[in-house]
Amino acid sequence: MDYLDWQSNLRLQDVFGGAAEFSFPSVLSEGKTLYLGKDKSDNRAVLKLICDETTVSVTPAPYNLQTRVNEYGGKPYWLCGSSLVFANQADQCLYRQEILPTNLGQPTRVSLKPTNSAKFMYTDVHEFSAASYLAIIELESASVSHAENAMFIGMINGSETEPLKLIQGADFYSNFCVNEAGNKAAWVQWNHPNMPWDDTELWVADIVDGKDGLRFKNQSQVDLSNTRDLKASVCQLLFSNNDRLFFSADYRVELDTKIQGVGEAHNAQNFDSTYELSPAENFWNVHVYDFSTGAVNRVTNEQREYGYPHWVYGDHRIIQFNDSQLLTIASEPSGDSLVLIDQETLKCRQLDIQRSECTIQHLHGDGHNRCGFELLPFDEHSSLVTLCLSATVEMFALAEQAMVNVETSVAKPVSFETTDGAQAHGFFYTPVNSDQQARTNSDSLPPLLVMVHGGPTARAYGHFDLQKQFWTSRGFAILDVNHRGSSGYGRLFRDSLYGHWGERDTSDIVDGVNYLIDQGEIDPNRVCIRGKSAGGYAVLRALTEYPHTFKVGACYYGIGNLVTLAESTHKFEKHYTDRLIDEVYDASVSNNETSKFYQRSPINKMNHLNSAMIVFQGSLDRVVTPAVANEIISVLVSAGIDHEYVEYSNEGHGFKLPKNNIDAWNKELAFYQRVLNEASSSSVLE
Repeated sequence: MDYLDWQSNLRLQDVFGGAAEFSFPSVLSEGKTLYLGKDKSDNRAVLKLICDETTVSVTPAPYNLQTRVNEYGGKPYWLCGSSLVFANQADQCLYRQEILPTNLGQPTRVSLKPTNSAKFMYTDVHEFSAASYLAIIELESASVSHAENAMFIGMINGSETEPLKLIQGADFYSNFCVNEAGNKAAWVQWNHPNMPWDDTELWVADIVDGKDGLRFKNQSQVDLSNTRDLKASVCQLLFSNNDRLFFSADYRVELDTKIQGVGEAHNAQNFDSTYELSPAENFWNVHVYDFSTGAVNRVTNEQREYGYPHWVYGDHRIIQFNDSQLLTIASEPSGDSLVLIDQETLKCRQLDIQRSECTIQHLHGDGHNRCGFELLPFDEHSSLVTLCLSATVEMFALAEQAMVNVETSVAKPVSFETTDGAQAHGFFYTPVNSDQQARTNSDSLPPLLVMVHGGPTARAYGHFDLQKQFWTSRGFAILDVNHRGSSGYGRLFRDSLYGHWGERDTSDIVDGVNYLIDQGEIDPNRVCIRGKSAGGYAVLRALTEYPHTFKVGACYYGIGNLVTLAESTHKFEKHYTDRLIDEVYDASVSNNETSKFYQRSPINKMNHLNSAMIVFQGSLDRVVTPAVANEIISVLVSAGIDHEYVEYSNEGHGFKLPKNNIDAWNKELAFYQRVLNEASSSSVLE
């Protein structure tokens, strides 16, 4: 038997809907836990409440929780005492709902309805007074491109009036928080061409509710330069109950060399001897700001990440655990840990509660020695967990969770040298299926499926994932790559892709493949590659720059033409490509062969292709629009290259409907099997 003939009991119905989904848990009083899950009957995102080991849905039809701020959204609900406020997907309005001990109330709209000319979207919502809320608000106007959406911090004062703008002027806002007394606020802001993991500003202000209404006064930027020319990326803001502001920050040095047209020093070529950072400055470490003295002190001083790139809102990694302590997540490539911080002495203590390597997400605490989070071990299914100070851990076996029995291929961390003398990383998974393995030719090697994450400032994790087990149980080895530019390895590693997008990430991928070939782990003649969004761009670059390394690729809403992306993408990433390739987009020259936009666009090198391709796209995608995919397909058709194209009319950036994911993966698997089998047959005939 060949690896490609492996059969598996793990169905795609199990992968995309067989197990319960839970995220953004909230620990309530009386032992209750609230979390965001799915209604299996219609795939709505709904809130579910665990009470006395019983799980009930809180969200009535037709409400579907989702905020579309910056397109990627994030946490779509916020607690307000015995009530909550949530964002509804269809109209993006805020709705208030009571969560009483014996009764679940019907949602009531508390923000303005959208019109044909304007729609408001909300995140980081805080109840200020009865029927009044402070929030970060994005305004989408019909009169301007969605790449020009306005963002501000404002007050929502009713369901029939427009929000009141209180803080405006920056391109973006995040991490908006308010202290317990309701008289201080803090937030992060930044402007183009920065992304939130580049250079951001930490701001604080007093909240004054006077006769003229609520106002922010004494606005000031917190100085993080430490008397040096440092630029910071700030995230994870939290007001402790002693009115100190905790946050995470990492740094870069402002260099003299300027990027062409960008005006900031971000070229990775300069990050060798001149990038003078302490090891701790290179990682997101916890800091504290004291309002009484104006001083900023570093709380942790480690080479671990206490922060994460801000793609979505509401993923808290620092929380108030009890009256005197905070709880935070420290992340390493090998797994995450929980760390207690004394908010007065700033002493830290790591909790010894994990049984094995794991990822930890979505912290939430009640402030009284109890918190909840999602625990994702490397070797078993994820769980919703509550933690008490005594370190006793309860794992809720959710009533609707279908534990899928599958032999587990456990991630093995790998690091390998790159051709230019650097180092890249990833996780390697061997094929695991005992019954099929016993009947497989012992002299053969498995095909490899390379997985490339998006962003490109995201990262591959090693925790258990049914999606990866789907492939390993069918005879594929997997290399999940953390190329240069990935998060989780410090600012230097993350920034090292700037100026080199499409080059260093792609060469790192190939170096990872060659590393596994040298280790004798995989069949060098049967290498596949798949990726989504920026990962899809890496797929296209890999197939065109290294045509003899890969036999087949799958591109999900990937980027073939950087010019088309620059002209059509949304506001959040409008200038991201400028920094990634080290050139400012200019419609008059970016299509010229001398432009990096042209040179780094795979669409212009499709004649190099030596492999088949399957391309997937959502018609509603506003990040990588269908126009980008259509260009790719047009070239493939003209060149007569073996390909398939699948477009889903009801999907955006990131497929959400189980039936579409099941259809896409069935087509992808069949495409790989056909292409690899045909290649094997051709090799035998030769």
